[in-house]
Amino acid sequence: MTDRSGRRRAVLFVIVAIGVSLRWAGMMNELWLDEIWSLRNALEPNSWTGIFTTLQTDNNHHLNSLWLRSIGLGAPAWAYRAMSFAAGVATIPLAYAIGRRDSERLGVLMALFIALSYLTGYYASEARGYASLMFFTLVAWFFLQAYVSTLSVGAAAGFWLAAVGGLVSHSTFIVFFIAAVLWGNAALQQQRRPGRDRQAMAIAFGVPTVFLVGFYLTVLRGMIVAGGPERTLADVVGQSLSLLISGPAGGWLMAVVAVGVALATGTAVVMLQRRHAIRWLMYTTVIGIAPALLLIAQPNALIYPRYFLIPGLFVLLALAELCSLMWSADVRGRTVVVGAVSMMSVGAAGHAWSLAALGRGHFDLAAAQLAAAATSGSVTVAAVSPLPGVDGRTRLQLDYHLRRLNAAERVSYEDAGHELRAAEWLVRESFGDDIAPEEVTAAGSSFRRVAHYPAAELAGINWTLYKLTSSLGGAGVRVQSTSVPQK
Repeated sequence: MTDRSGRRRAVLFVIVAIGVSLRWAGMMNELWLDEIWSLRNALEPNSWTGIFTTLQTDNNHHLNSLWLRSIGLGAPAWAYRAMSFAAGVATIPLAYAIGRRDSERLGVLMALFIALSYLTGYYASEARGYASLMFFTLVAWFFLQAYVSTLSVGAAAGFWLAAVGGLVSHSTFIVFFIAAVLWGNAALQQQRRPGRDRQAMAIAFGVPTVFLVGFYLTVLRGMIVAGGPERTLADVVGQSLSLLISGPAGGWLMAVVAVGVALATGTAVVMLQRRHAIRWLMYTTVIGIAPALLLIAQPNALIYPRYFLIPGLFVLLALAELCSLMWSADVRGRTVVVGAVSMMSVGAAGHAWSLAALGRGHFDLAAAQLAAAATSGSVTVAAVSPLPGVDGRTRLQLDYHLRRLNAAERVSYEDAGHELRAAEWLVRESFGDDIAPEEVTAAGSSFRRVAHYPAAELAGINWTLYKLTSSLGGAGVRVQSTSVPQK
């Protein structure tokens, strides 16, 4: 028994170490737009209570905002991301604990799939609320299963606290909560405790329901949704499914991987249903039904992979369930499992290397280049983008990184569309697999490319830095935010 326990701890330690190394890849690079915006928002109110009462923006992830406010300005990037990192790493042994209820093998596979997932791992290195959202979701799932089995008040209290933590981490926790109510009701009925089902449901969900309603009415209602690039549902779901298992982020291969993940998840649900494992209902609800209800309720909402993290978590758990069943079936099943884990490991390593190398766009390097150009005097920079709002985004990121270099006074920013005194430098903003041209022309002014700073997958924004070569417009150059052609 001691040897078996020692081997179990050793295996879990290795899996956690792998997860730590993959998540650390994004910890040390520069803060990007949404992180800087989150920091600015957190510091804006006069008191920490303002995070709940005055910050009416969807980029205010309340628990993360409290953390950022406690850190303050001037800290290194890793300090702002420390809470996310801790929560992201903690999901790995937590997944093991959830799976181990069924078998040791399932616990190991659940921990391994969470550790190797680029989609879940990336957000463990970002100073926002998504990592704590995933952590509290798994904590809530752990305690809810314990409560259904035992009707323990301690388990119910654990579920309450996790639900509160999830809701203040990010509002998409509601996806899990809807699924939890449906699953909890069915699971309690399956226990066949006559006359106690309603009481047990009230105990489990009464407190978090009251908190959810109160939190919505006093904090979330009236929240302003920020803009961003519009994406189709098929593209977002496809990319999310592929990146869940550290697959490609685009192209036909991404579509193939996404279809494979969807089919494998469906197979897992069917196999669990045939074995009368009530978990199939949770997977079905949290992966499919609850997100569909929210999409129907908000048909015009912008969607991104980060909004599907809760369904994604349960896709990973379902895939682990399938692999556990295949492992116990025969040699062919084990071969498939080993092959799938091997490919996922290669993909995870590739994505981690890309994130470490590319970062989130290296806005700090672009700022340093502008600061170096301004050593003998001030320089003026403008920005162009295929999307509106480029001035706010660029100004925010430049100001943050230039201030860290003590160079903010030497670089002036001119809004796109204004008559410029002299736009000596141009930042070209782009998204995805964009090819930055060597030269661009903006309203008669020619700029040559000096540096290109692509961002890793999910990180968001690519920057290309251009320097003025000639200006046909003289002293008054008009820079339009839509004038740069996209390739």
